[in-house]
Amino acid sequence: MKLTKEGQFTHSCKKKPSGLRIRRQRRLTAAVGDKIDPRLKGEVQSFLEWIKDSEGLSGYINYYLQQNNTTIISELSKIYADLRKIFGV
Repeated sequence: MKLTKEGQFTHSCKKKPSGLRIRRQRRLTAAVGDKIDPRLKGEVQSFLEWIKDSEGLSGYINYYLQQNNTTIISELSKIYADLRKIFGV
C-alpha cells in the first residue's frame, strides 16, 4: 500500500473480492486438494500483510475518516458488512 502524490492510497489488489468468488474458490481448492494457484496465494498473502501493516488497512481507513470522504466511508461500510456475512459474525 502506497500513498501517491495526490494523497490517494494504492495497493496491489486489483479487484475487491466478492463473497461468491471466495466461496467458489474454497470449493475449487477443496476439490483439487493442495494444488493452489501460486499467484492467488501470493495475492492473498499480500492482502493479509497489508491488513496487518499499521500503514495498510488501518491507515487507509483513518485517512478517509479524517478527510470525511462519505463516498469511500460508505463503500468501506458495505465491504465490512459483506465480510461479516462471509465469516458469519
